[in-house]
Amino acid sequence: MSKYPNVMCDNCGNPFETQLHIDPALYGLIPNLTFRTPTFTCPHCDSKSSYTDSDYIYTKSQANELASFGKIVKAIIATVENSHNPLKTATDLLGDFEQAKSTNDASAFDKSTNLSFLKKWIPDTPEKLAAYVVIGQLLVQSLTNQPQEKIDQRTIINNFNKTIIIEQYTKSVSNIEIKKVGRNEKCTCGSDKKYKHCHGK
Repeated sequence: MSKYPNVMCDNCGNPFETQLHIDPALYGLIPNLTFRTPTFTCPHCDSKSSYTDSDYIYTKSQANELASFGKIVKAIIATVENSHNPLKTATDLLGDFEQAKSTNDASAFDKSTNLSFLKKWIPDTPEKLAAYVVIGQLLVQSLTNQPQEKIDQRTIINNFNKTIIIEQYTKSVSNIEIKKVGRNEKCTCGSDKKYKHCHGK
C-alpha cells in the first residue's frame, strides 16, 4: 500500500503518487500553518505542475494516520502541560522515546508509566519512533526557551516538519555518489566527445 498521497495530473489527467516525504496534509491539521506548494513531474506524460493541499488524494488509512499524528502531538502537549513540572515531564518522555528508538523496541511503551497515555498510538516503524523523539526534543527546547509560555501545537508541528525535512535532505545528500569521469570516457554533457577533449580540458 502506498504511504504517500496521489495527485491527478493537470496535463493528462492520470493519477500518480507524489512521493512526498513530508506530507503537506500534516500542515492542514492545524489552522494558519503555511507550506510551500510542491511541484511534481507526472510519470505518464512528463509534465510538471504545482499542487496545493486540496489536490492530494488520500486513502482512508492514510487519512486516519494523518489525523492520528495531530492527536498524538496534542496528547503529548496536554500531558506535559498538565503535569506539576512540565520540563521534567517532557525530559522524561524524551528519555523514554530515545530509549525505544535506540533499541528499536516499541514494547517500551507498554513498560513505561510515562508513556501509558500513548499505548493506543504505539509506533510500528523506526520512522515513527524517530518522530516521537523529534516531538520530545521540540517540547524540551520550547519549555527551556520559554518556560512561562503555553506550548503552541502549531509551532511544534511546524518545527517538527522543518526538522524532518532538514534531516531527510542531509541524508539524501550524503547518499549521493559522485562518480569520476575517466579521461577517455564520453563526456557527460552528451557531446559524444571524449571527456579529455571536451569538459575535461
